Amino acid sequence: MVHDKNSKEFLRSNENLHKRFTELQKNYGQEYNFFFYIKNQSFFLNCAPISVDYRDYRELRQQILSCIDDTEGV
Repeated sequence: MVHDKNSKEFLRSNENLHKRFTELQKNYGQEYNFFFYIKNQSFFLNCAPISVDYRDYRELRQQILSCIDDTEGV
């Protein structure tokens, strides 16, 4: 099925992206975080290890999305 192929490709790509951002964090510090967002699909993904609880993550996600909305309105 095409869906299965796309899912496998997405998971493989996501794993590769996560590894790359993890390496960047090792080199530059944990204060750097990386996110991937597709607006028309309402898809938001944390792409590197993050050390906050889920509630804080949700607040951070909302702040990021608000900043994106604010900059698009400019």
